[in-house]
Amino acid sequence: MKLGTAQWIYCGEPLEKTIKRAYSCDLDGVGVSGTPELIDLEKTREMLDSYGLEVATVTAMPTSDKDFVSPDEDARKRTIEYWESCADLASELGAEIVNGVPTVRKEPSEDEETEWNWAVEGIKEAAKHASDKGVNLGIEPINRFETFFLRTTDQGLELVNDIDEPNVGLSLDHFHLSIEEPSIGHAIKKAGDDLLNLDVSDTNRRPPGMGQADWESILNYLREIGYDGYLILEFLDPVDRSPYHDVDYEYPEDEELREILMDHGSVKMSEDYYDYATQFAADHLRKYL
Repeated sequence: MKLGTAQWIYCGEPLEKTIKRAYSCDLDGVGVSGTPELIDLEKTREMLDSYGLEVATVTAMPTSDKDFVSPDEDARKRTIEYWESCADLASELGAEIVNGVPTVRKEPSEDEETEWNWAVEGIKEAAKHASDKGVNLGIEPINRFETFFLRTTDQGLELVNDIDEPNVGLSLDHFHLSIEEPSIGHAIKKAGDDLLNLDVSDTNRRPPGMGQADWESILNYLREIGYDGYLILEFLDPVDRSPYHDVDYEYPEDEELREILMDHGSVKMSEDYYDYATQFAADHLRKYL
């Protein structure tokens, strides 16, 4: 298994900084945010080569305007086009996976069958485009507080089976599994060969090693199913945002990132903290690799 870190958790920093941090923490790769318009491909390739890193995934950013089950047909079409552009970016950077969630809406707008079919049809169309680029799609279930639609490994597997494209599988996230699954180990075993990617943070969304997760057991379950892909750091430290907070903080200017942080009770932290937290998580996980 390999270790990587997601770019988006550093709250809008340039990809160059994430690459340098990954290198300094002796990681194997980075998970690039799905913002093709902001990435200088030639410069990024040169940096990756010079630091000996690879792009592990491209993350289709989970925001309210990217929604495979929107009641707005134009919005669904834009979501398909967005995922296709993420697949193009992944192909350009040598990544094999685009991972993301079907929707972050909190409640349905149509009947269950209609919305399910919209997701199947939309992801299938994006998957065919991705297949032409040699890219897989990892569909991620997230917890009940962030979406109504896809929350468990069983639901994810059902969606993957209904999409029925060979390049579509699951991207799981330990934080969401720790909320929704009675057993993380059983969820990993259920995912089996369909598991394309695993995002990792601890039970409290902090870096691995700062919560209650049994990482030795989790990695043993991954070995049991023959998983040899990435563990992608996706921690977001929750902070006190009450009137009594005693730590100064700020939000990124990017409205999409602000939306994500607000949903997770988090804020933009200092570069020194991100350096420390990334190194801490990498060192902790390496004990069990």
